[in-house]
Amino acid sequence: MRLTVVVSSTNEMRQVELPDSATLGDLKQKLVSETGISIQNQEINYNYKILSDDSAQLTVFGVRNDDLIYLDKPGTPGFGIPEQSPPQNPFPVSAPGSQALTNPLLNLGGGGVPSVSGQRQRFLDSARVFISEMTAFPDDLHHLFFKNRELAEAVVNNDVEYVANFYEKLNKEKLEKRLKEEERIAELEADPLNPDAQKEIEKIITERRVNENWEYAHENFPESFGHITMLYIECSINGHSIQAFVDSGCQTTTISKACAEKCGILKLLDIRSAQMVIGVGHQKSLGRIHAAPLEVAGNFYECNFTVLDNSGIDLLFGLDNLKRHQCSIDLAENRLFMRKSEVSVPFLSEAEIIKNPFEGVIPEDQQKMLEENKEQK
Repeated sequence: MRLTVVVSSTNEMRQVELPDSATLGDLKQKLVSETGISIQNQEINYNYKILSDDSAQLTVFGVRNDDLIYLDKPGTPGFGIPEQSPPQNPFPVSAPGSQALTNPLLNLGGGGVPSVSGQRQRFLDSARVFISEMTAFPDDLHHLFFKNRELAEAVVNNDVEYVANFYEKLNKEKLEKRLKEEERIAELEADPLNPDAQKEIEKIITERRVNENWEYAHENFPESFGHITMLYIECSINGHSIQAFVDSGCQTTTISKACAEKCGILKLLDIRSAQMVIGVGHQKSLGRIHAAPLEVAGNFYECNFTVLDNSGIDLLFGLDNLKRHQCSIDLAENRLFMRKSEVSVPFLSEAEIIKNPFEGVIPEDQQKMLEENKEQK
């Protein structure tokens, strides 16, 4: 029988091999040699229960091969629980206008691992807060239904135990993964002159740092994984209303052929200025309209436009005209200021945007999760 033992006071993980008929006393004796902790200072926790009968076989307590055991000191309520650690959320989602929720996994850093009773209580507390937060923000709950329907249903049914068990499962998987990594590194370090071994060690350490960075970002900047609404303003050309996409990262202002035709300015197209336009992909422009009046907030601005045949955006207000008309993008005020702040226009909210090809793009990790959920069903 192989067991994984977590020493709560030091955050160490050990694997011990015992015969299937081993007793609790045999386990404690084994842990004396493995950890240096005397039998009198050992408290064995399994499935949130303290095992006390040293003469009883481990199988009597339900212990099975590859199970997780916690080794605590007697009477210790829990090690390493941060005093002001926020409740954590398995799936941080930041819908427009909602508050950012926090990240899922229990912090297993240098502070140590909580004892079983303290850890279980933390899972329950986090589950209650998570349910409360998700219930308060229906948009976030809607996103959760796409990512994990069972968890979302548990939130709707106020099933604290299910959510707490979900936390526990994530935490256990993280512990087991860390243990396997440490074991693999120990094997590789046995042959320090092997360049392949050193490369694999470097790969493991790099992957761990990337994962830690990902978790840090999820906990502190969850909005960066969420949905970002692009910057659009209301404007018009020859009385035809247009929603212009403001993009300071695009060198030139572009207009689609269909939009230019609707606004009655396609007849001004100079095909001599046709050129290759390179950005996200590339295509050849039809030409250039050198001057046409763009109305913004009741004021008229002469702008030049590069005409594109297949453009998903009617009008892209680029850096050339932003600089010409001395514009500034104020995200604190959520407005576009023009002519040294003499004129301003608000950016449109997500609900006001009629046509936005960027809003339908699903991040790669979310797309993969949606596909996995479909396959399971």
